[in-house]
Amino acid sequence: MEPYVGFSKLEVTDSVTTYKDISDNFIIGVRSGVKLTNNFLLGADYHAGGPYKFGVVVNRGSWTTKSLGLVAGFDYKVIRFWYGYYPQARIDDTFNNFSLTGSAYKIGFGFEINQKLRVNLELMSYNITKRLYSYMEEDFSQYSPKETNAYLSVPVEF
Repeated sequence: MEPYVGFSKLEVTDSVTTYKDISDNFIIGVRSGVKLTNNFLLGADYHAGGPYKFGVVVNRGSWTTKSLGLVAGFDYKVIRFWYGYYPQARIDDTFNNFSLTGSAYKIGFGFEINQKLRVNLELMSYNITKRLYSYMEEDFSQYSPKETNAYLSVPVEF
């Protein structure tokens, strides 16, 4: 198990207007899994971030992100690489009262500072397909969010 906390930058591109908006905030999460071989790992990851406050491009939105997915990667003690797929990625806009759903993927790199602490960097890309509001659902692909995360994690082995 490896809980983490850190800093996040969320960039959103509007495909209709081609405008971009960027917001910063914090992320928290936990990754858990097993090593299947000496170096190959497989597990699950829960990731949450925000609230990200946006301007006019995203209708002055206040977004929070939540994603649950699977991760696979290689751990070479000091250096770790991984790929994650998140079939249940969700972004809630608490200001405009709607949710965006779809999938996401992330690639990451981690470096061990010591046995109790790692520094990590990730890039996460969302594939938004639906917008939910007022008990209605519609196809929606206007926004293309991309998230960059830098955080510290604490590996706990059992």
